[in-house]
Amino acid sequence: MNDAFLKTRLDRALRRQRGLAVARALAVVWAGAALTTAAAQWLLGALGTSWPLLFPVMVTLAAAGAVGVALLQLTRPVDYRDLARRIEARHPELDGLLLTAVQQQVAPGTEAGYLQDRVLQEARARSQQQDWRDLVPRGRLWFWHGAQLAALALFAFAASQIRVTPILGEAPRWVGRDGVTVTPGDAQVERGDSLVVLARFAGDLPSGVNIVISQANAAPRSLPLVKSLADPVFGGSVTEVAADFTYHLAYRGERTREFKVTVFEHPRLVRADVELTFPDYTRLPPKRIEDTRRVSAVEGTRLDLALQLNKPVRSARLVARGGDKSAVDLTVTPGEAVARLPAFVPAKGGVYDLQLVDADGRANKVASPFTIDLQPNRPPELRLASPRGDVRPSALEEFAFEGTVFDDFGAPAYGIAYSLGGA
Repeated sequence: MNDAFLKTRLDRALRRQRGLAVARALAVVWAGAALTTAAAQWLLGALGTSWPLLFPVMVTLAAAGAVGVALLQLTRPVDYRDLARRIEARHPELDGLLLTAVQQQVAPGTEAGYLQDRVLQEARARSQQQDWRDLVPRGRLWFWHGAQLAALALFAFAASQIRVTPILGEAPRWVGRDGVTVTPGDAQVERGDSLVVLARFAGDLPSGVNIVISQANAAPRSLPLVKSLADPVFGGSVTEVAADFTYHLAYRGERTREFKVTVFEHPRLVRADVELTFPDYTRLPPKRIEDTRRVSAVEGTRLDLALQLNKPVRSARLVARGGDKSAVDLTVTPGEAVARLPAFVPAKGGVYDLQLVDADGRANKVASPFTIDLQPNRPPELRLASPRGDVRPSALEEFAFEGTVFDDFGAPAYGIAYSLGGA
C-alpha cells in the first residue's frame, strides 16, 4: 500500500494502538517489579539479613525492563493488512473496502487503473467520514495509562520501603544462632561521637532488649533499646563516647557475645612554641614565643619549632599554600606526641598548613595554619646635611661634613670615601 493520504489516516490509528500496547506492557513491568521487590524484602526479613544492593538492583532491572518493552512495541514492523482487518472488524460497513485498498500496489511513475483508482478514492472518502482511531476506544487507552501510573507508584512505594541501615559505614557484623542481627558489632568510634546499635530479629520479637555496657574502672550499666514501629528492629545509642568499652545485648534471658568498641582520635595540634635565634647583625637576644601560630622575624633568623600534639604521629610536615606546594618535614619521635622543626631558616615568608598522619593512616581533620612574616634586612641610609651641593675649596681650606646615618638594626661603622682627581 503506497497511497500517501490513506497511509496517513491509518498511521493515526496505528499510533493509538501502539500507545495502548506500550501502556499495557509498562503496567505489567512496573507491577512485576513491585511484587518482586516486596517478595525480596520479605525473604531477606525472614532470613534476618539485608542486602545493601537490593535497591539499586531492583531499580536498574525495572528501568531496563521498561525501556526494553517500550522499544519492542515501538519498533515492531508495521502490518497494514492486519491493521485494516482490525478496522474492518470495528466497522463492518466497510465490507472489505479498506482491506482491498491496502492491498493495492501502484508502481512508481505509473497511474492506477480505473478499478484501483475507484477503490482508493472510496477508501479515502470513508477515512474522512470515520475516525479509525476508535479501533482503540479512548476510555480503554486512558485506563491503561492510569494502570501503568498506578503500577509505577506501587513500585516506587515498594522500593522506598527497602531498609538497609549501615551504621558508621559498616554492614551488620554479627548474626546469632537464633537469627538476631547486631549492627555494628565490633566498632571504632571517634572520641565524642555517638554509637548507634541496632538489633534485628528474624523470628518472634522479645518484649524488651537492653544493651549492657562495661567499662574499665566503672560498674556495668544497662540501657533499653527502643523498638521501631514497623520493623522488627530495636535501636538505641551510646552518646559522647569517651573511652573504650564492651557491650552485649540481653533479651529473653539470653545474651549476645561481647562486642568491643575502640575509641580513636584524629591527630591534631594542641600547642606550638617557637624559639627565635636572630642573626648576629641584629645584636638581638634569642626570643621564645609560646602557644603561637604566627611568627615575625627578619631574614636569616633561625626558627626552632616545637609542636605538642594530642597523640603520637607517623609523619608531620608544613605545606606551603600557593602554587608551589613546597613542604617542610618535621621530626617526630615514636611514642611521643610531639613534632619538632629544629634550626629552620625560612627563605621566604608565607602561610603553611600543618599536615599530620597517625600510625593508622588518619590525617588531621582541620588544617592548622602557620604564618611566617619574614622582614628583609634594609640597607642603611646616609643623609648629608652639609655641605649642600657642590663646593670649590682652595688647597688650604677646611670644611666639615654633617649628616645622619640610619639602619634598622644600627650601623657599627660609617665614614666617607674620597678620591683626588688624577690620583
